Amino acid sequence: MAAHITVTVPVLSLLGVTDEPAELEGYGPIDADTARRLAAHAPSLERVLVHPETGAYLSYGRNRYRAPADLAGDVRIRDGRCRFPGCARRAARCDVDHTIARAHGGVTADYNISHLCRKHHRLKHNTGWQMSH
Repeated sequence: MAAHITVTVPVLSLLGVTDEPAELEGYGPIDADTARRLAAHAPSLERVLVHPETGAYLSYGRNRYRAPADLAGDVRIRDGRCRFPGCARRAARCDVDHTIARAHGGVTADYNISHLCRKHHRLKHNTGWQMSH
């Protein structure tokens, strides 16, 4: 069984633009150089985009299909209701839908997911109706 470690690295630090420290899960802060070495030798990477001020997760890329609870919660608050024009169904009772399907290159990110009630979710997938943000 291979070891799995999680290192959260600011992208500018990973690129060598800054030396902002990274966070090694279960340990604490590590220096940027160590984080860059770990990333360079990692057999795989999972990119997660976080908000620079709040730390909220904004995008999980193509590695995850389902939006994690924090991302889905942020989008639920943003949407409030089903995004279909005129629909009043509360977002909490709707499906989280990828605007651009993963099969067509869509990602699990706040700008590509939205809430659609089951009726309008099916309508989107079974007709020519398309969603836009």
